[in-house]
Amino acid sequence: AKFLQNNLINRRGVLKNALRRDLPYRMAKSTADTMFRAAGLTVFRAGRAYFRSRVQPLSKASRPSVPA
Repeated sequence: AKFLQNNLINRRGVLKNALRRDLPYRMAKSTADTMFRAAGLTVFRAGRAYFRSRVQPLSKASRPSVPA
């Protein structure tokens, strides 16, 4: 989680200058944001697939009853 936070989510300050408006900067920032979002989705989907393969759903008979 620390690796993802430092390198993918936070990007260590790379392309985080809110005052810059020039086209090359905006294109680089947009490209980086798209790549990081895709990487995050890939990690999320891989984790979800892993846990779905490992965790078996409870049968109806073994589910705890929930009071209404």
